[in-house]
Amino acid sequence: MTRTLFGKLFLSYVAVVLTTLAVVGVVLPRLFSDYYFSAKEAELVRKGQEIARVMELFGGGRLRLPDQIWLQAMDRFLDARLLVVDASGLILATTSQHTPRGMRLAPGEGAGCLRGQIVRSRGLNPRFGEEMLSVAIPLEAGGQVVGGLVLNAPVTGLNATVSSVRRLIFYAAGGAIVLAGVVGYLLSRSISRPLREMSRTALEMARGNFRQRLAVARDDEVGQLAANFNHLAAALDRTVTALADEKARIENILSNMAEGVLATDSEGKLVMINHRAAHLLKTGEHAIGQPVGELPEAAALADLVSGVLASRTPDAVEFHTGDAFLVAHASALAGSGGSTSGVVVVLQDVTELMRLERLRRDLLADVSHELRTPLTSIQGLVEALKDRVVEDEDTRDRYLAAIHEETVRLNRLIRDLLDLSLMQSGSTRWPMGPVDVRPLLERVVARFALQMAEGGIISRISIADDLPPVLGNEGRLEQALTNLVANAVRFTPRGGRVEVLARQQGGRVIIAVKDTGPGIPAEHLPRIWERFYRVEKSRARSSGGAGLGLAIVKQIVEAHGGTVSVESRPGEGSVFSITLPTVTASSRP
Repeated sequence: MTRTLFGKLFLSYVAVVLTTLAVVGVVLPRLFSDYYFSAKEAELVRKGQEIARVMELFGGGRLRLPDQIWLQAMDRFLDARLLVVDASGLILATTSQHTPRGMRLAPGEGAGCLRGQIVRSRGLNPRFGEEMLSVAIPLEAGGQVVGGLVLNAPVTGLNATVSSVRRLIFYAAGGAIVLAGVVGYLLSRSISRPLREMSRTALEMARGNFRQRLAVARDDEVGQLAANFNHLAAALDRTVTALADEKARIENILSNMAEGVLATDSEGKLVMINHRAAHLLKTGEHAIGQPVGELPEAAALADLVSGVLASRTPDAVEFHTGDAFLVAHASALAGSGGSTSGVVVVLQDVTELMRLERLRRDLLADVSHELRTPLTSIQGLVEALKDRVVEDEDTRDRYLAAIHEETVRLNRLIRDLLDLSLMQSGSTRWPMGPVDVRPLLERVVARFALQMAEGGIISRISIADDLPPVLGNEGRLEQALTNLVANAVRFTPRGGRVEVLARQQGGRVIIAVKDTGPGIPAEHLPRIWERFYRVEKSRARSSGGAGLGLAIVKQIVEAHGGTVSVESRPGEGSVFSITLPTVTASSRP
């Protein structure tokens, strides 16, 4: 109990009251007793002096003994026992039956009055056998002490009065103790209860519950403290809510950033990582607390983080993680006192940029290469004609035919490049509608009928009955199918066969162009849909190909929501297939 504020306050109040009452109970009866006895002594002295003066007056200069009637009157007047002694201490007269005449005063019984002094004493008087308050008054006659008056007043009544006062004080002290206990308990509880509530509320706030409030039912300092505590709780609630909202916004921003973001402490250990960074580095939230260098794909970041921590200057590094190419930018986080509290790293996935840059370089190189050959040929032929190196008409006509052929090739190359660039940029919007597959395929195959007849190539068309129309742009689909059939005819040897097949599978139509050409090695299959990619470049160039036909086919088909594929084995020919959605499947929600 003494450990609590309530116990300390309660015991303090009770201790103060007990101490005060103990002091009062001891001192007040003594003071009252001393005052009462002093007043009685003064009264006896005063009355004794009055009697002495009367006796001196009636004695006529000598000691005259009073008669019995006078003594009885003095007994009632004095309320005390009277002794009259002569100058030798011999008792001459008395109002007490316990003291006969002719006896002498005992030593210390007031004999000092015979020397002219007023003697006061209190204690047990053996003459009377009880405690007495004694006063001895000298009697004088002619300027000399001729005797004395001894007045003995019993103190039994006085002691009874003092005892009564002492009992009254004891009862009053007991009542005061009870009242002080009740008042101390109520007062201590009124102070300690709000403090206990504040302590409980503070613990709830420490657990994160800032909506606790205290009841303010008083206007004193404790009530003001409770009101201030409520104000503090409300302010903390608003502040924590604002911080939580801000934290949620920052986490939401970091989680949805296209760049990866991670942060470390001053020791290089991971303290934060967003989803994008975890995906790029192939790790998860469990990596929090680990050194950056121990992450599966982040060994290159260890030197970057340690360097920034040491130099406090931003830095960057490029590194690979599997098939991805990343750029990491790191900056130091400033702490208190100018120290570095950690490092923040921003990861950028530049794989696509690098791929596009590589494609751009390859495109420039391929275009330059494709343009240089016909331009060089045209330049040489024109210079020969200009310098009149060729004189006969047949050779001149042959040169002009070659120039025309190279010009047509250049025109076709430039047109294909423009078409392919427009399709890859996504800026083309073709009108779509139902396209009947059968007449489209028959028209495309008929276009190559003369060429296949001259080359001894057998053609065949196999189209399933009730084939539904596909959704697309008929002109662009015809262009894609023309490129596929042209490739098949171009690479099929004499006596070979070119087949065009069409069938339905689910909600899609599959169109396949099959040839019996030399086939394509497996290592080339993944790249044949790229621009300017050719399996046998010298043979493709001699046959007029620039490596753009299949890239255009892929762009057209994917723009229609379809897919392309190829199956081929060296020496067994190739099968190029495109899959297009039907009108019914495309109209579904």
